[in-house]
Amino acid sequence: MAPPKFGDLNKQVSDIFNKGYFFNVFKLDVKTRTANGVNFNVIGEHNTETARTFGSLETKYVVPEYGLTFLEKWNTDNLLKCEITADNQLAQGFKVVFDASLVPNTG
Repeated sequence: MAPPKFGDLNKQVSDIFNKGYFFNVFKLDVKTRTANGVNFNVIGEHNTETARTFGSLETKYVVPEYGLTFLEKWNTDNLLKCEITADNQLAQGFKVVFDASLVPNTG
């Protein structure tokens, strides 16, 4: 095993200051992956000065045999975003992206 890089030695400590964990902001960032390859990313943030709480859920699923990637994002502002990407399906190096957003309570 190679020794860690010098910049990586204080990474956890520097994340406390760089990611806003101090100064009246609390953050939570959780990432996980299921057995069938679905990636989940949950982000939460609370600002004690403004009493505003924000959260989002991101789901990503890749189907490599068809070159498809499905990405869904839903946040506490009730905004749902969906992105479907097809890589190398029509021609080598050609990428097609379908991007849509929806606010479910207003349509």
